[in-house]
Amino acid sequence: MNVSPICEDTPFDFDLSSTDTTVNGLFTLNRQGSSLLSTYIGMGAHTATLNISTDYDLEYIYYNAYTFVADSAVLVPGPQLDADFALQNTNGLTYQFTDLTTPTPSAWFWDFGDGNSSNAQNPTHTFSGNGPTTVKLVVTTDCGLDSISVPYTNIGLNEDGTPSMVVYPNPTDGVLHLQTPEVDGKVFVQIFGMNGALVEESLFNASTGRITLNLGAYARGFYQIKVTTENSVENFKVTKY
Repeated sequence: MNVSPICEDTPFDFDLSSTDTTVNGLFTLNRQGSSLLSTYIGMGAHTATLNISTDYDLEYIYYNAYTFVADSAVLVPGPQLDADFALQNTNGLTYQFTDLTTPTPSAWFWDFGDGNSSNAQNPTHTFSGNGPTTVKLVVTTDCGLDSISVPYTNIGLNEDGTPSMVVYPNPTDGVLHLQTPEVDGKVFVQIFGMNGALVEESLFNASTGRITLNLGAYARGFYQIKVTTENSVENFKVTKY
């Protein structure tokens, strides 16, 4: 069975044939692990549409007159589009943005939240001043568009003129990224509730650049994040909604 790339909610065409002369032309098209089931009768050209998320392999099965599987194959739809990016402070208010979208898009549109934009895959952008902003990335693939908007509360330099550690998204519904400047050694991260009680602490390698925390199991509210490196100690207030 030959088929072009399969996109969700987009009809795709396929042709069926078999060397088994006992096949009566009845076959099913279903998603493994789900209750979705479509039945088609007859060899030749058919059209189908996938209208559920691409979490499972697509399979088709022929049945002969004795309800015995005569032939089968597995189609693997393209991976679900997931827009994502990271950023790194390079100098003052200048940041390098890196596209982490999977699968790789064919086009990009960045809105930096300050009236400037870019169509590059991995642009460099200099903000006009310190403070909060929201960066939006819109990506295009053969299967359509996806976007991600990330709010930042601390863009720019610390009071001592050193590049700040960027914490995003803030507020967050669970996943929280800490983008560290170039530092040596380990990064020690502590999470405190607003009552001052220690909730969690972890040790990370600073060389990874982006540290990811998961606050999904925590109650809604405010948390204090304390980040300690060999050269600095920074504190951030984070909102979990």
